[in-house]
Amino acid sequence: MEEKDFTLIKRELVEALFIIGEEREFFELVCKHLAGITGAEACCVFLLAEDGNFKFTAGYNFPEEKSLQLLASVEKDFTEKEKIVLDKEKLGFPSIVYFSFFSGKKPLGFSVLCSKKEHFSPSRELLFKLGEDVTFLLEKIRFIHNLREKSIRDGLTGLFARGYFIARLREEISRAERKGEKVCLLFCDIDDFKAINRTLGYSEGDRVLCRLSHLIGSCLRKEDLVCRYGGDEFAVLLPSTDHSGAREVAKRILAEIKAQTTRGEFLPSLSIGVVCYPDDANSLEDIMVKADISAIFAKHCPEEKIITWGNWESIQEKKFSSREIIPEVIYALAEVADEKNSYVSSHSKLLSQEAVSLARKMGLDEERARKTEMVALLHDIGNLAVPEYILNKPGSLTDKEWEIVKQHPLYSVQFLSKMRGLDDLAAPVRSVHERWDGKGYPNGISGEDIPIESRIVFVVCAFRAMLSERPYRKRLTRKQAVEELKSQAGKQFDPGVVRVFLNTLKEGLDGRLSQS
Repeated sequence: MEEKDFTLIKRELVEALFIIGEEREFFELVCKHLAGITGAEACCVFLLAEDGNFKFTAGYNFPEEKSLQLLASVEKDFTEKEKIVLDKEKLGFPSIVYFSFFSGKKPLGFSVLCSKKEHFSPSRELLFKLGEDVTFLLEKIRFIHNLREKSIRDGLTGLFARGYFIARLREEISRAERKGEKVCLLFCDIDDFKAINRTLGYSEGDRVLCRLSHLIGSCLRKEDLVCRYGGDEFAVLLPSTDHSGAREVAKRILAEIKAQTTRGEFLPSLSIGVVCYPDDANSLEDIMVKADISAIFAKHCPEEKIITWGNWESIQEKKFSSREIIPEVIYALAEVADEKNSYVSSHSKLLSQEAVSLARKMGLDEERARKTEMVALLHDIGNLAVPEYILNKPGSLTDKEWEIVKQHPLYSVQFLSKMRGLDDLAAPVRSVHERWDGKGYPNGISGEDIPIESRIVFVVCAFRAMLSERPYRKRLTRKQAVEELKSQAGKQFDPGVVRVFLNTLKEGLDGRLSQS
């Protein structure tokens, strides 16, 4: 084979490193090229496994069932000193050549070339060259594999990380839709984990995380998946599982933790939220936010510990309308809504800070000001029901897409009306996109018929949006945004709210509002 052809093959193999994820699939391609380069009819590769034994990895025109017989024959001749061995008449092939590859003095494996030719004898120079190249490719693919593993796994626990989990959940939801099956999600929140870090130290906190990750994994089937979803949260994916099956898994996890504590090991318990697709949720974002909220409910019901979405209605109402739990639920909802829209990271939290400041300057009492803050946090929660491709579209929306977007306040109301303690926010959340002149949506109400909380949030939201970059328009300067608010006062916006807002900006009395 000419040097030019050999170089092209090497280049093709190197490019394949970044496309082919599995080691076996990659070495099938390597074997094919090794056979082509040397003129052999068949080729296979054996790599050194972690247990110190050589294992069949891949082959080309070579039956895997003969690999053990071939391995037994070759291993007798294979030594670290002899990197190339020529042999004849083994396993039905008149000629067999096998050459090893090393990383320094460490053996990595060997390749076997089989030929039906009586006098098959590639040059030693070529075989040495092939050995060096296979070593290079093997080290590269393992390096790339390690990088991929690190990118999808949590460095402390070794569990899959959040991004990989979301991708798998999306796949399982699609599969469940095609096959008419169910898929369940467990959201496991460690109880009092911050206190453990604070009082016992971060090393003990790390130990607890690792132990709990192991115990959760030990309670799962092979097809299930657990990930470290956050600092003190684990998420468990249960394919082809209904509510009953998911609750049984959750009970096993809690029972295993309890069993370890009775043996003297210190381990905190978990609060577990259970959600089933499609019974409880209609999208990936929907199932994630409901699982998170169910876990929050479980945390505030020590006698339950496992809460399935919806079954908390049978538990005492006061547990789900207390000052302690409502903020947790609201922040969880707002965070998920922001994550879905790639252009508004931390959008709701920032708006809430500005809205509550403006509400106070408008003279609202503290209760109404706090209500305004919650409306700002939750005004876009209905976007969970809007397709991602519309929310993140890098261009103008079609009329049909715009009609879908205009429905998101109604989706917000549907969501909040089902949640005890948040249902009184439904009306102002619904009206955030209503205009002072009645040309807004979804109901076209006008003037003071629009709740004051909605009017405040609308002004703050519009100002913040004008100062933000969008793929379909450039951000406005602070001066341009102010002029736009002035021109739309009495049309799009409540003129009284705009006046107080602009005075606050001008006076610079509030750092959050005066920031641009």
